[in-house]
Amino acid sequence: MRMIVRMERSSRVLAPLLTPLKQAVLSASILQPDKRWYFTELARHLGVRPSSIQRELASFVSAGILSRVQDGNRVYYQADRACPIFADLEQLLLKTTGLVDVVRKAIEPLREKVALAFLYGSAASSKERADSDC
Repeated sequence: MRMIVRMERSSRVLAPLLTPLKQAVLSASILQPDKRWYFTELARHLGVRPSSIQRELASFVSAGILSRVQDGNRVYYQADRACPIFADLEQLLLKTTGLVDVVRKAIEPLREKVALAFLYGSAASSKERADSDC
């Protein structure tokens, strides 16, 4: 059995606000706030060339959304939990671009047994509430 995961990193809802690349950078960092991303590792994870994310990373660091740490000749980026809008960004990304990553991580231990996974109900339509079907 082969697992197929459709990676949709950009959101139609966020498209007027953020480019797909910015959405992907934020999703990777904000939704995994404890992970320090090595610059080229993040680019590889996103499937882009490192030079294509330099500007986005610099703008997020400048805004205080990401922190930048240099260790020798390596540069690491990580979500800055002290950012005043961190929790809001996290919720926004979970409801738009990040749900695929959350589902993929949840079913990873079952990779050999899961051929296809679907999201349905209120979570699929981004209308979940505390008392909804999730």
